[in-house]
Amino acid sequence: DTLFVIPDYNYFLSNYLMRVKERIWDHPELLMKYYHTESQEEAVKLNKLDSENKLIEKIINTRFSGHNAEFLYAYLFKYAISDKEDDLPEIFENFQGKFSSSEYINHLEPYISVMREKEKRTLTDKMILFENPETFKTFGDVLRHFKGQTVLLDMWGTWCAPCRSEIAFNSDSIKNDF
Repeated sequence: DTLFVIPDYNYFLSNYLMRVKERIWDHPELLMKYYHTESQEEAVKLNKLDSENKLIEKIINTRFSGHNAEFLYAYLFKYAISDKEDDLPEIFENFQGKFSSSEYINHLEPYISVMREKEKRTLTDKMILFENPETFKTFGDVLRHFKGQTVLLDMWGTWCAPCRSEIAFNSDSIKNDF
């Protein structure tokens, strides 16, 4: 904790964290240490649920403590919010439990509240969701199937921050229009 007085220590710390994560990705056998399993297969399966945020949290909890851990949690939130938000509400609860008087909590809480509200949204009976790529092989197939109807065709990936922010930005106007 005393090293935070060194210029650029926080930069070193965050880079170190990312290099550890990348090393684990390159060497899946290291996952067993972070997921506390006896089997590499089980650790890999657990890691596939979220190979970013949860893994970073596990690295922080395994390798760091005190102000270093608090700073790295804040770093995790800074770069995951509006980029890859998987598991952030749960991770935030863990963070609050460990650092209940952290100065970061007041800054992060509004973002986490928005994420929690998004999680509550559900599909309605008026929405049709096609997840099977075999349903429509071409854009022409879509046009023929929905001829004369209004269709929102949204193609995106959970890993794509601009995709997610675009649909989040436009979701209220789309909902109001239809």
